[in-house]
Amino acid sequence: FRQPLFPTMVTMPMPQKNHLSCFHYFALHGIICDYYLQRSPSNPQGLVFPENIEGVTSWDDLIPQVVWRGTDFSYLHKLFPRLRPPDFDMDVASQIDLSDKVDKPTAATYAMRQVYDELIPRWKGVVLTAEAEREAEQLGKEQRRRARAQRRRHPDEEHRETQEQPVPWANIKFAGAMYMGKKTATPLIQYYQQFTEYGIPASGEGMSLEDLGRYRYHIDLGGGGGTTWSGTLEKLGLPGLLFHHVTPTGDYLHEKLVPWVHYVPVKADLSDLREKFDWAESHPEMARQISDNATELARSWGTPEGFEAMFRDFFESPLRQIMEAYQPLEQGSDWRKEIALMGGEELRPVLQCGGYHQHDCDRLADDIDFRSVHDRDVGMST
Repeated sequence: FRQPLFPTMVTMPMPQKNHLSCFHYFALHGIICDYYLQRSPSNPQGLVFPENIEGVTSWDDLIPQVVWRGTDFSYLHKLFPRLRPPDFDMDVASQIDLSDKVDKPTAATYAMRQVYDELIPRWKGVVLTAEAEREAEQLGKEQRRRARAQRRRHPDEEHRETQEQPVPWANIKFAGAMYMGKKTATPLIQYYQQFTEYGIPASGEGMSLEDLGRYRYHIDLGGGGGTTWSGTLEKLGLPGLLFHHVTPTGDYLHEKLVPWVHYVPVKADLSDLREKFDWAESHPEMARQISDNATELARSWGTPEGFEAMFRDFFESPLRQIMEAYQPLEQGSDWRKEIALMGGEELRPVLQCGGYHQHDCDRLADDIDFRSVHDRDVGMST
């Protein structure tokens, strides 16, 4: 219908064990499930908070990188059908002339940058990581060159050697992917190893939440539905700052989050991620405060008051509104007339569906464009 009498979509807990199942369990027993409580030896499924990370006592103890580990997955294909993962042969191998004695990682990184705008966000993160590694390598070479020059100028002075290689600012890699019908570690998949051999860090080791908790910055890169169902919840509790991947879609938890209070927003194409990283590094007190706010919010959801509020807002209230909105018509009444009384003259039915099988709808209006949203967007952008 032309007028939005009620929302056609609302955010509710996703059908996953640490979301919808927890709300169902609370409805039955009034008990908070383990996934929202703190991790401990007796609760290995819980959230990880700063005190769970051994050896980390301050912000300065955290590794200054944007870290992400996850699964290679599609991204909002219906909305953005042109975004894709890279084709190694087409995008990398065929673009490099190895006979010219070029530096293979540098050439491969440049080739990946040329198709950056065509890649899904998680692969964009891999490109940023490759560029960060090339930058760190170059900086390391410059530092060693200056150190050698200093020794030549002052041969009689004692020079302390520095062995520390500059840390790349980004560390975004795939730990797993679907292969032959099951989730497989990327080091075991040839597709990812091709990129690794050319210096593109597509494949990374798996990391537990305790491992991730040693890093200063996190990002919740969206997947097939544009979000990461568990990543946002888990990373809010960690001691580092969350760069939240803002996409056209959202999860119910996002409604509880305030930008620059609980997270730092990052564009869907990650074009401002480096800028936000540099800001956080130059404003450590503000970054740490945002991280602390996020941790306390995640911690509050494991309290009776906090989870009950979540249950009320995202489970009980939407279902109650649906039930209370239901008004059965009197026998013999015409639903078209009743709807018209609610919406006025401009409200009219445009489609009628039986609901028994796919494509069983009849058009009731000839002047309405029924093309899908993504088709319309593509048409407008070309």
